[in-house]
Amino acid sequence: AADSTLAAVDADLEVVVCLSEHIPVQDMIKVRRYMEGHRTQLIGPNCPGILTADECKLGIIPGYIHRKGHVGVISRSGTLSMSNVPANGIGQTTAIGIGGDPVKGTDFIDALKLFKEDPETLAVLMIGEIGGTAEEDAAKWIAQNMPDKPVADMSAHQFFISYQFRDILEYIVVDPLENVLDILVYFHQIGVVNMARTNGVADINRPLDTNVS
Repeated sequence: AADSTLAAVDADLEVVVCLSEHIPVQDMIKVRRYMEGHRTQLIGPNCPGILTADECKLGIIPGYIHRKGHVGVISRSGTLSMSNVPANGIGQTTAIGIGGDPVKGTDFIDALKLFKEDPETLAVLMIGEIGGTAEEDAAKWIAQNMPDKPVADMSAHQFFISYQFRDILEYIVVDPLENVLDILVYFHQIGVVNMARTNGVADINRPLDTNVS
């Protein structure tokens, strides 16, 4: 997969989606370095892809669960995005599955910049995962650069609080409980609406804007 991504960069493709998981981090570091100075925008790896509702998609995101609207979706979790996006008529401009790997082509901030400039996107939903500081970094960027578009966040960080003794060493080391709580408090301070449940995002209409769907 890493070699295929390099070939796509050499071919000067504008957007490349890498769905593959379990790519060695060392290989992705080489890919990221090689991509510097090229125009190719990589989405992934370990992601479901990107979809603009009723227009086109690259990847394995099911088209039938999306409908045209005005909410941009950025997700580290493919499972959470696919299970929560089709919620009671919430329409999307574009849904981007950026992937959960530590080294990837597109992060929350890259996607937020695009949605900030998109006149069709009136609000943004971020769906996070445990591990790393991606959500925290995005929150800081939102506070400084995106005051005019409401943002909601539904991160696995908050659901991990109840499972802090789970036997996954990486998550326990990278995201101690104090950091999880810090992120949630910071989201609240800057006005990012935190979604408290994973079985649907219907309530996004109220905290964001009843007219954005």
